[in-house]
Amino acid sequence: MKTPLRAILLVAAAITLLGLHAEVYKSLTFDMSDGSTVIIPLSSSIESEINDNQIVFSDGTNVYSVDAAKINNVELRKDIPSAIREIDDIKVPVITGRTVCFSNLPANSVIMVCAVDGRIVKKLEVCGDAVLSLEDLPAGIYLVNVNKTTIKISLK
Repeated sequence: MKTPLRAILLVAAAITLLGLHAEVYKSLTFDMSDGSTVIIPLSSSIESEINDNQIVFSDGTNVYSVDAAKINNVELRKDIPSAIREIDDIKVPVITGRTVCFSNLPANSVIMVCAVDGRIVKKLEVCGDAVLSLEDLPAGIYLVNVNKTTIKISLK
């Protein structure tokens, strides 16, 4: 059974406007129609917005996007499910100038760099440690997606 879009919008608004964040709830979990689960860790800086049929959450560092049409269920949780604990073993990428270094990525990880207009400008399949050079890209804002985690990078 699909969760009504109105209910999803109310959850997104509650997180942003009422401050339902890390002091009470630790994560927002979306069960998707394709069987996947999207887990968004909550923090005091989480914000949400609706773009077309996408609900976009941002904590200032990470950006999470959820296709509203594919949501079966949404749940505010007072814990962080084990899937997030596994991801925590992956160290946060280190950004130095126009180089991004990843460590401890699982096998078959895919790094995609997208321009803000949605074009994929780089795509790599990696495992373990990886170095991503952005030297050949023009100045601008890019989204770097690794598996299901997205970070925003501004190149000058």
